[in-house]
Amino acid sequence: GVDPAKPELNGTLPLDLFDNTEFESRPPEEWMALAVDSAGQKRYLPAKYLKRDEHGKGSWRSCHVLSYDAQRRLFAVREESVAENQVETARKKAAAAARVAAA
Repeated sequence: GVDPAKPELNGTLPLDLFDNTEFESRPPEEWMALAVDSAGQKRYLPAKYLKRDEHGKGSWRSCHVLSYDAQRRLFAVREESVAENQVETARKKAAAAARVAAA
């Protein structure tokens, strides 16, 4: 299991800490294939990750799984709130650019 009191390894957590992959319903590559929409556009998978605070206490947070590195057996994730902020910032920039273009 994952011990939230122990520090992360270079900001990553090996898949082994979460579970035994023998019991997975799909291999990681198959899960990541689900993150591609019908137009072939790469999307993300919704998931949870363990985030620790400055005291080492951990809490599970929503995230987007962006990719999987089979050689290192690591998933790249982005915290959901960060992703939502990036989308909102992009929307605001696009709206501002449209207002400038219309002026």
